[in-house]
Amino acid sequence: MGAALDKAIDFICAQVQPSSGYVAAHGTRMYSHAFATLALAEVYGVSRREKVRNKLQEAIEFTVKSQNGTGGWRYVPFTNDSDMSVTVCQVVALRAARNVGIKVPRKTIDRALRYVIESAITTTSNTRSSYLGAFWYQPHDQKFNRPSFALCAAGLTTLFQAGLYDDESMRRHIKTNKIVKNPPPSIQRSVAYMRKEYRAIHGRPGGPEHYFYYYGNYYAAQAMYQIGGKHPEQWSGWYRMVRDDLLAMMRSRRNPETGRPEVYWASNVDRTNAYATACALLILQFPLDHLPIHQR
Repeated sequence: MGAALDKAIDFICAQVQPSSGYVAAHGTRMYSHAFATLALAEVYGVSRREKVRNKLQEAIEFTVKSQNGTGGWRYVPFTNDSDMSVTVCQVVALRAARNVGIKVPRKTIDRALRYVIESAITTTSNTRSSYLGAFWYQPHDQKFNRPSFALCAAGLTTLFQAGLYDDESMRRHIKTNKIVKNPPPSIQRSVAYMRKEYRAIHGRPGGPEHYFYYYGNYYAAQAMYQIGGKHPEQWSGWYRMVRDDLLAMMRSRRNPETGRPEVYWASNVDRTNAYATACALLILQFPLDHLPIHQR
């Protein structure tokens, strides 16, 4: 296991472009940059390897520079538009880097918070009442805009990783930074939206095999675990529900090369099962507090 991890770390470090700090390989984009940066931050936090720190510093500087005028990020760096799904993974990576001593400008976080708060659906004006508590995929004037279970989980996770853990701190931040949002977002309203949408997705034919299911639950677990600091019953109930569903979806087979038994989760994203399996394992490990970025 250690040898495999070392190879993975070496691979990520090799993909940090020396001229920019952009982590990209084989056509990958800002999603991969953020997750690779997060991995470097977690590795540096437990190993203190100087090479990893240097690559992490370069990657973080690129993340900061590529934030656009909306306060968010998009699939490709330096574009004019942004979306919630790309923004959340950048903020999580920034938080992980800050946790291990890498400087992250406060204004970068404040701009991201403004973007997320302004994306929260807090009234029924020009939208459905069933959307209350959700977050838009993109700013309101974008064509084909939408909310979803995954985007709500992403919005909550961004708020928490940026330091706003409850409604009171959110209201103070809105007032201090002169953000126009009345009424402000409500964490419990967002939790109610996620609960409703989770069951709808899980009960839909093909829903649990869709990559949005794993992506959404990866962020929902982060959000609900943080909420569990003040409301432990909400976290324990959520975790039991998702844990039981994931264990029921687990598959087993014999490895065709080694003949040894192995378990995995499958999704519609690729044929290797690596994506779904990695997401499922990340979700299931939350009570163990293995990864620093997931701890309260």
